[in-house]
Amino acid sequence: MAWACGCHDQGHGVRASGAGRPSRRVVPAFEGRGYVHEIAEVVRCLRAGLGESPLVPLDDSIAVMRILDECRRQIGLTYPDAAYR
Repeated sequence: MAWACGCHDQGHGVRASGAGRPSRRVVPAFEGRGYVHEIAEVVRCLRAGLGESPLVPLDDSIAVMRILDECRRQIGLTYPDAAYR
C-alpha cells in the first residue's frame, strides 16, 4: 500500500492505493495539533509507573536529537542561547 499526503491538518486525509486496487481517500480521526500522541504516551507511562516509554525509549530520543544536531550543524543553523555553541 502506498500513502500520499497533501496535508496533515484536520479533514484533509491521505490517498491510499496499491495491489491493483483503486486509490481511496482516508481521513484519520483528528486528535488535536502538536504533541497530543506524545502527551498521551507520557500519561500512560506515568500511570503505569514506568520511567520511560517502551515504545520510544530514552536511547531512541537521544539518537534523534543527535541526528537533528548534526543536521543543524551541517546547514549552519544555530540558536542564540543554545547550550551546544
